[in-house]
Amino acid sequence: MPSDLILVVDDDSSLRRVMQMQLVEAGYRVELASAGAEAHRLLIEHRPKLVITDLRMPDLDGIELLRRLAQEEIQTTVIMITAFGSIESAVEAMRLGAYDYITKPIDYEALVLPCTALWSGKTSLKKYGACVLHLTSGTALKIL
Repeated sequence: MPSDLILVVDDDSSLRRVMQMQLVEAGYRVELASAGAEAHRLLIEHRPKLVITDLRMPDLDGIELLRRLAQEEIQTTVIMITAFGSIESAVEAMRLGAYDYITKPIDYEALVLPCTALWSGKTSLKKYGACVLHLTSGTALKIL
């Protein structure tokens, strides 16, 4: 059973700290990981309710992390973030079970709104056959 914890995974230490500050300010408990392998270990140990992970990381990327979650049947929600957003990577992430896909730079609202929806118990957009990709600040593309 997932805890009320958010795990933030990014190899950029300054971005990790900024996301942590923003999420803590919004009232969430946050744990940090600097790499995919470290995140995998923390996922097994702490079972966070939400994982916000970078797509590209040196040891274990976000797509591979999603694959491992599925293979090991680890129940959590994943938001993929990336500076290298493309329709192809977004579709792959969503196909593997990502709840949301957000491109960098990440504004506060794009980070906190999916968390708020998840904690309030709102159903994932995927269950309605749609996913929303935040490709640029204030712009979203809907795939049906």
